[in-house]
Amino acid sequence: MRDLHRFDPYLQFASPEEEAEYRRREAERRADVEREQAKGTSQGELNASAVALGQMADAAAHGADSNPEFQHRFDELAATHARLRDSMRRDGLSTDEADARVKAEAAALLRRRSGSAEEAATLADSGDPLRLLAREMEARRTVQATAPNAPETSTASSELEDAIAALRAAGATPTLAVAEIGSPSASAAASGPAKSTGRG
Repeated sequence: MRDLHRFDPYLQFASPEEEAEYRRREAERRADVEREQAKGTSQGELNASAVALGQMADAAAHGADSNPEFQHRFDELAATHARLRDSMRRDGLSTDEADARVKAEAAALLRRRSGSAEEAATLADSGDPLRLLAREMEARRTVQATAPNAPETSTASSELEDAIAALRAAGATPTLAVAEIGSPSASAAASGPAKSTGRG
């Protein structure tokens, strides 16, 4: 999980409280990974892998998957998890704990997408948990691909405002084209002076 912080710039939260909850879950998962890896067993490694998959699903639900590299990293982790799980099952070892963890993370992701706890619970009880999680990740990407691009416009506007503030702090005076792009008065100003309707 150490390399997942590179996706932090893509995270989005509706409020400081939502981010705080996310960070709390992240910290708990990091502690879980360390505890499971310290066991030095196949079960411990599989459980740690399940926890990491859960963290990636949580990060995806908050926008990290808008980074093109995110899905590649998830696919790598999922493939490693699947190989270890298959190997353990061939050896007669239990994967129940890790399976339950992945299933719970898939249900949580589905619940965020659909808003239905009942539907999430029903789907979580069916099928391979890793495939279920991967399917929910794909469903989220599909929703993202068809969503309006309003957040991108907002981000661009925010970056422009920051640039304008920096220019003013340096003593420069931004022109209308720079200072007022995207502002409600920009289009009116760009079209020329308003025509007077009075006689004065």
